[in-house]
Amino acid sequence: MTTNSPSEKRLEELREQAWKEGVVPGKGVEVAGGPIPRKPGYYGQPVVKPPVWTWEVPLYFFMGGLAGMSAVIASGAVIFHHTDLA
Repeated sequence: MTTNSPSEKRLEELREQAWKEGVVPGKGVEVAGGPIPRKPGYYGQPVVKPPVWTWEVPLYFFMGGLAGMSAVIASGAVIFHHTDLA
């Protein structure tokens, strides 16, 4: 490809426009497997439904994590004979 090709000229125009305005309008490129899908799933429905949890469920998970880690720390204290920490 030469530097005088139409695609190179257009690319240079886009670079100049982005440099001047800070943004280039346009649709962009659809990237397959990108981090954020642009289109909804089957028949226009979202791929994942929004959660219907109330505040109690995340609190329950958090408290369960605290209890589980406390048990791990206490088990480590018993294994290493530091029963004053358990």
